Amino acid sequence: MNKPEKSNANSPAGGGQITAVALGLLHGLLWAGVLYGLVFVIPRYTAMFEDFDTQLPTMTLLVVYASRLAVQYWYLFVLAGLAALAIDVALLARLARAGGAGLALGAGALLALAPIVVGIALWYAVFAPLTQLIENLS
Repeated sequence: MNKPEKSNANSPAGGGQITAVALGLLHGLLWAGVLYGLVFVIPRYTAMFEDFDTQLPTMTLLVVYASRLAVQYWYLFVLAGLAALAIDVALLARLARAGGAGLALGAGALLALAPIVVGIALWYAVFAPLTQLIENLS
């Protein structure tokens, strides 16, 4: 009598659920960091720019506008993020089943680049004018 094989969560038979969920959580944390920056960090710097009546570049003005939207409609950002996270995990699980954990890891790494690039752009948009402001004050 043949014993049924145990299914490993990372094997193609197990669907790579652990890989997909771990990468999905990583993506969720990265996007949560971006949302945190939009809701809590950027408004503080916006107030500072307004206090000093600083002329801001277009990129910074767009980030300030996005921050104001995120502060006002944070719950929509959270709901959209949860929906995107579900799609992310489903896509990565399907890739893991089709091509193994390696394919899912590669796709997960590419998907992780988006919040990293957005975070760097937010950082630059705020700190470039801040550096200019500090130089003008000294």
